[in-house]
Amino acid sequence: MNYKGHFWAGFWAGLIALIIGIKIKVIPFELDFFSDLVENPSKIIKFKKAFFVLGITWFFSLFPDLDTSSLPQRWFSRFLLVLLIAIFLLKRLDLFIFISFLIFTFLIHKHRGWTHWKITPWILCLAFSLIHQFFKTKDSFFSFSWEQVFLSLKNNWFLVLAAVFGHYVHLFLDSRKLRKFSFLLKKFYR
Repeated sequence: MNYKGHFWAGFWAGLIALIIGIKIKVIPFELDFFSDLVENPSKIIKFKKAFFVLGITWFFSLFPDLDTSSLPQRWFSRFLLVLLIAIFLLKRLDLFIFISFLIFTFLIHKHRGWTHWKITPWILCLAFSLIHQFFKTKDSFFSFSWEQVFLSLKNNWFLVLAAVFGHYVHLFLDSRKLRKFSFLLKKFYR
């Protein structure tokens, strides 16, 4: 499938994850969100978890194909540069370092390499949790706690599942079994 297909599939997967999160009450959401937002735009911060779920699902549905030299890779790199500057100015060094490592990792292997593995989203979520715990303990190796890493993953279980869902949507769309039905979605297949 081409990047437009993955782009739209990731967007719809993010909306599905968002709706499921609202239904099971993991993501707080009131029906008067838009009227509150018009009255006071600063209330958008209240819904950051909803944006996180949508963004993470979308990102992980596009991530496996960022290992090819393409237009999406260039736009992704530009976006990450702006994001890194913003995160640096906000002094969130844990996010800064994680994203800095992530930028180059997809360039160290061939296309459909490790970015297309089924365990990749699990490994990336664990890596982020490790980096976050390391910075939370103020760089003290002796106060590092694996229990805190797993507690962080447990507390953010829905974000982890959103990442896995987005990644698996990508893998499903790339599967050979689905290519048999490419005549249904001609403009999204190469």
